[in-house]
Amino acid sequence: MSSDHKHGHDHDHPHPFQPDDDAGPPSEHMLLVRALRELLIEKGIYTADEERRTIERMDARSPAGGAKMVARAWVDPAYRARVVVEPRAVLAEFGTELPETTEIRVHDSTADMRYMVLPMRPEGTQGWSEEALAAQVSRDAMIGVSLPETPGTTP
Repeated sequence: MSSDHKHGHDHDHPHPFQPDDDAGPPSEHMLLVRALRELLIEKGIYTADEERRTIERMDARSPAGGAKMVARAWVDPAYRARVVVEPRAVLAEFGTELPETTEIRVHDSTADMRYMVLPMRPEGTQGWSEEALAAQVSRDAMIGVSLPETPGTTP
């Protein structure tokens, strides 16, 4: 089920039905989220269009992006070599752009050695429980092709 409704940006596409937004009175949590969103926009912290673009980028992410990168490296030796030489450019092609100040290290696994990716902890999560932190980590973050969600980037 989807609903077509006005929600602060100009484009034509249906949105999935969201019971906490569309059915009955809004919860206290939803009222707080809406008030915070409106305040951030009013104060110029970000615009409604920036919020929309961020949400659309997050909605477009899936484990398929990381899987596609791995599969391409497996079948194309020149691409695999390029990941080692130009990891920042390759990540950008898959939608992950990191600041120049972020060091990127590439390690190639073998049958005898495996690596674990420990993503950076998002700023603003000090004092969070393990459960709350785990909710910020996507599959793509665990394989190193995206960053964990940063608090405040979702409405």
